[in-house]
Amino acid sequence: MVGAPERSLLVACLLSMSGGFLDALTWMSLGVFASSQTGNVVFIGVYALSGQWQRALHHLLPLAAFILGALVAIRTRAPPRCLAGEIVCLAAAMFMLHRVPDQITIPVISFGVALQSASLRQVERWKYLSVTVTGNMLRAIDQLFATSDPEAARGIRIMLTLCLMFLLGAALGGCVTRWLGAWSLGLPIASSVCVLWLCRNPGDRTEATQRAEAPVMPFGKRTFVPGSAHLGPSVHFQQDAFDIGCREARDERVPQRNRQYG
Repeated sequence: MVGAPERSLLVACLLSMSGGFLDALTWMSLGVFASSQTGNVVFIGVYALSGQWQRALHHLLPLAAFILGALVAIRTRAPPRCLAGEIVCLAAAMFMLHRVPDQITIPVISFGVALQSASLRQVERWKYLSVTVTGNMLRAIDQLFATSDPEAARGIRIMLTLCLMFLLGAALGGCVTRWLGAWSLGLPIASSVCVLWLCRNPGDRTEATQRAEAPVMPFGKRTFVPGSAHLGPSVHFQQDAFDIGCREARDERVPQRNRQYG
């Protein structure tokens, strides 16, 4: 499972860059954070304490949608389906942004981001988060003092790489949003499609693979090799050996019976 495609460094980098990109895009376009919910929690506290309940509700919407999306992803436990769900949500938000009320667009984006981030949280053998850098920085520091771990140096490099990818995504999101506006969502959509392709299920096995994986049957039992309309050569050989063995045993028993009955 450590070598699974969804746990590769390439997938983690793409998701981290997408997380930073979406945070920059939604902050500049909607005034909220779609991925990192820490900022939303801070603003909820600040605005609620000052009595600005409408602004506090504006930041509460992505937080509630993110929690709901995370619950769905954890309950589903199907990363490809969650990635497909994120792609659908981002594509819908791309056409809704600034065309419908922001109170509808914001939860759609946060729900889609939660589907992805809650279902893909491991790179190789290390846990990570694609929607924030704080946790990844702390994991890098933990690996720095993990003297008993022979792969601690690699863990540090991976966590710092993910932090840099998040920063790169935020920088790209800030620049591209000024040029393309709502169409900027096409870049994180393309990133999620690429991740979905990398994590795709292998196709149907070929006939040669099926034959190689077919179990060896004991002597005297004929069976059809899966995916093939004829008997495998090894089965024919086993049947022939079984027939020869039967004939030899019969030839040995005949003289014994003759001596027994005179």
